[in-house]
Amino acid sequence: MFDELTHHAYLVVGPAEVIILELKKRLAAAEIIHQSLPSFGIGESRELREKQARRVGEAEERAFIIEFDSITTEAQQALLKTLEEPARRTKFFLVAPTVQMFLPTLLSRLQIITLDPKESFSPDKLVEAQNFLVASPEERLALIQKLL
Repeated sequence: MFDELTHHAYLVVGPAEVIILELKKRLAAAEIIHQSLPSFGIGESRELREKQARRVGEAEERAFIIEFDSITTEAQQALLKTLEEPARRTKFFLVAPTVQMFLPTLLSRLQIITLDPKESFSPDKLVEAQNFLVASPEERLALIQKLL
């Protein structure tokens, strides 16, 4: 899903829980700042601008992952400046359910990645899920412990 992350700002559309897990695995070497919000407003946009402006160490990378269900027009306009002049070694990942909620000017500054929900379930994963469902309670606990 996330082969080469060479751009500094992304819009990732799809099921948030799958996207967040994949992003955190892919960005394991970076400092990750993750926010999950029902709505992203002007206040959150200003706060993001302040946080990203803080200096990080020379070798450190930082990733802001912001997931939300809606975003205000004012917040998008404020995000433009942040995305035009990002801090060094900083990446932004906006995780949203649809592209249609974004202004064209903001979309022009984002690399768009769309995740098809069907792609997140490989045949192997479906077999694992089926095995889990038919397992005894003790077997299920053992499987969960492996995941933790």
